[in-house]
Amino acid sequence: MITNICLLLEILSIVFCLHHLYGEKVTLDIKTVSYLAIHMIILTAVNYYSLPQTYTLITYPVIAIRIV
Repeated sequence: MITNICLLLEILSIVFCLHHLYGEKVTLDIKTVSYLAIHMIILTAVNYYSLPQTYTLITYPVIAIRIV
């Protein structure tokens, strides 16, 4: 349970940093919530199912698409 909370806080910090970097107000719209869900699923799969750490690299294209 603590791991899931830490993962969620890590993801939220990325979201807040990206919004602050681009001078946007943080809103929890469908794009942000879907990003949070995708990121949580990938990181949970890596932690619990012993997937390779390289699967976390999948989230970077999602971040790039989210910004554009």
